[in-house]
Amino acid sequence: MTQTGSRPRLLSVGNVLVVCNDVDAIRLLTEAVQQFALSLDVHHQADTAARILGRQKFEAVVVDRELGDSAKTVLREVYLSPSNQTAVTFTITSRNAGKDSGMSIGSTFTFVRPLSVESISLTLKAAYGLIVRERRRYFRFPLAVPAFLRTAEGKEMESQTVNIGEGGMGLHTSHPFKAKEQALVQFTLPDQPSQFSAELDVCWCDQNGRLGVRFLALSAQQKSGLREWLSARFEESIPERVAVHFRKSAAKR
Repeated sequence: MTQTGSRPRLLSVGNVLVVCNDVDAIRLLTEAVQQFALSLDVHHQADTAARILGRQKFEAVVVDRELGDSAKTVLREVYLSPSNQTAVTFTITSRNAGKDSGMSIGSTFTFVRPLSVESISLTLKAAYGLIVRERRRYFRFPLAVPAFLRTAEGKEMESQTVNIGEGGMGLHTSHPFKAKEQALVQFTLPDQPSQFSAELDVCWCDQNGRLGVRFLALSAQQKSGLREWLSARFEESIPERVAVHFRKSAAKR
């Protein structure tokens, strides 16, 4: 059975990595993001933050300019990270640092000291459409429906979907797949009249039969249909005040 009817709510619209050792700045950021349904992952050291960028997806990254060259290091790691290179970036700067201080080290937005909840909120509001869009790009919806698999050698088997996104999905099967192996998957999305069929490439697999796969060569019609279906699920899973921002950003695409 699918979980679409239950309309699960996201715990947060976006995960924000904060690299800062200023206690007051962290407190104000924490208070400001609550109204935007964002969650913070705070790190005081640039080296630990740089390492976590290789293991976790963030919709936004905030770096304190007072960290000096370490701030540049963190932002460089953001842009080198395959999953985080499109994250929305912010720097915290001092007023006398100049308006371009954030841009000079590669960030898109700046929080200018002296900080306040109001000033932080204004900047977040300006960037919010981009943050929501970034969350949407990597959105995976939990989905449990039967799926049919056929390997490149012609072996056919039943499986179960685990989740689905625009670029791929999670599956569970008893067949021992290997990474980079290709296959064909067929299943039906809830409330959709036609069957979804796509070639796939196995990105990872484990000993419990779980697979992470990416779709190969989807037709324009398939891409559009899947995107629209996921957009509806995404809107169902976020607060209405956030869904408004998403619909605005989606309309611009």
